[in-house]
Amino acid sequence: MEWTPLVIRDGPLRIIGHGPDLASSIDGWPRPLSLAGLEARGPTPRLDSIARDERVATGYAVGPNGDVFVVVQAISPRSGWYDAAVQRRDDEDWRAVTVDTDPLLVDYYSVLFVRSGAVFGLLAHGPDANAIDLSSPAGAKQAERAMAQATTRFVRIAGSSTATTPSIPDNRALTDVRASANGTVHALATPPLGGERAQTLPEVLRWAPDANLPQRSRLPGLSSGEHLHLSTCGDEVIVFGDGRYLAREQREGWVKIPVELPNDEHLADAGDRIHSATCTPDGELWLALDHSTWGPRILLRRPPASKRWMVARVPALSEESISARPFIYEDGWVEAEFEGHYEFPRYDALAWADGRLWVLASFGPLEHPFRGVYSNIRRNVIYTVGEIEREPEIATPRYADWAVDSTGAQQVGGSCDPFWMVLDRTGRADVVDEAKRDALAELSSDPEVVELQLLYVGELDGRRELVLQAHAEDPRAAEELVRRVSEILGLELFADCRVRTPVEAIAEFRRL
Repeated sequence: MEWTPLVIRDGPLRIIGHGPDLASSIDGWPRPLSLAGLEARGPTPRLDSIARDERVATGYAVGPNGDVFVVVQAISPRSGWYDAAVQRRDDEDWRAVTVDTDPLLVDYYSVLFVRSGAVFGLLAHGPDANAIDLSSPAGAKQAERAMAQATTRFVRIAGSSTATTPSIPDNRALTDVRASANGTVHALATPPLGGERAQTLPEVLRWAPDANLPQRSRLPGLSSGEHLHLSTCGDEVIVFGDGRYLAREQREGWVKIPVELPNDEHLADAGDRIHSATCTPDGELWLALDHSTWGPRILLRRPPASKRWMVARVPALSEESISARPFIYEDGWVEAEFEGHYEFPRYDALAWADGRLWVLASFGPLEHPFRGVYSNIRRNVIYTVGEIEREPEIATPRYADWAVDSTGAQQVGGSCDPFWMVLDRTGRADVVDEAKRDALAELSSDPEVVELQLLYVGELDGRRELVLQAHAEDPRAAEELVRRVSEILGLELFADCRVRTPVEAIAEFRRL
């Protein structure tokens, strides 16, 4: 089986949406999951008002008139989730979409889908810390009253006002929602947290097109309700999860599908959790199965009209793709590399779209010899089946978004850490030859020098500069370090606090 890598990206990359609307998501910027769509460009959702380290899109739908809707969440690895706002893109730009709700609450959207000419979203709520003093007893009671009156529900976001809104049965919480191509909506439902939830297995709710009330079905052969998920492929729906549980909806109802592993030495440590699954219109099944230790490292397929599962593998990346080293910002830029075996990727998502199978695989995680492992940052690759004569797109991260305090423009006076010495404003790396780099390395080993960190070509306001990133404890130490570097290089240089986005690393200085 031939595979082609189409997108390579260090950092957040996802496959989002369901039914006929699937997209890749880079920093909350969706592109349709198709050969033509991956080449598309468009305006980036406006999220500058949200403090973040990363942004991701978790919901995606294309409205009846072609407008694109996304749920974009801004995430901080240190602080957690910031927001879950709906953005709409028309022919001109992205615009925020709001639904009238209690001003004391924050709205959180997850899934989006289209049916009967309207775009719907699943809306939940949380107390707004900007509107209520949650630390006071009175504020806590106010938030409790507001939350008691709010309900998680489907809401119409745009489109036909006559479209029927699906209703959620009382005493049911939805754990996963998917819409198929014909407008049918499926959801996994359990009792709310607490109470009988621990003893109750999930059921499947099914809203036919234009139906307000769902049909309710039990899943066959289900012994545990933990970690179950839905997946759609065209008009088909499958359920998968723990215990290698796999079931698909057929005309006679839900049918459990055995997952019996083939004899293969690589499956000796196979786990019991199906991480993701999809199917093709001709009945072929694909799933990513957890390794007992290393996550979803096993890719399986069952051909049409067969009951035998087979192991599949995507090819390793080229040497050039493997050797490219990314940057990471943590108290200054460092250049890192990816650890692990490139012949055994992690299979993070499977999807059927645009008449072909798509696999999101990842390699890594990122590792730095001095700063340790960045377990949440991996080299992500979108593959599709088939031999396509096209070089993969290298989707460079927006490194500036990974930096903190990147807007300061003041001159260095010990008020920023790290700081940047600008050596050349044209970005020429040859102004610091090997002999001068050796002299800088010797200076960096001097215990009286606080720290030289990274010599690199960076970008600021569209202009490339050769800069030296450094650290100093106070203004006097910063001034002395700038003076000594200037003497070594024979250059007049200046320093300030503005972060230069890295383009190319020249040398890293570090005391061992």
